Amino acid sequence: MIVCLCHGVSERAVDSCVDAGARSVEEVGLMSGAGMGCGACHCQIKERLACGGCPAVELLEARKSTQSVGDTPLSAV
Repeated sequence: MIVCLCHGVSERAVDSCVDAGARSVEEVGLMSGAGMGCGACHCQIKERLACGGCPAVELLEARKSTQSVGDTPLSAV
């Protein structure tokens, strides 16, 4: 989904900025351009910042460490 229409920045791109260390709308803007135009996307960027980036990455890592194939953890497969 597109977060910033002015610069065509996706939710995934904003999450990547957060995962890379962005902690404010301004930092996301410097990294991706999101939020640097009209400002209508600031609320969505703040929501992504509050989520801590992409929750799917953390979920995938948690699943890898807890799932197994037979007696072998998936992280070792």
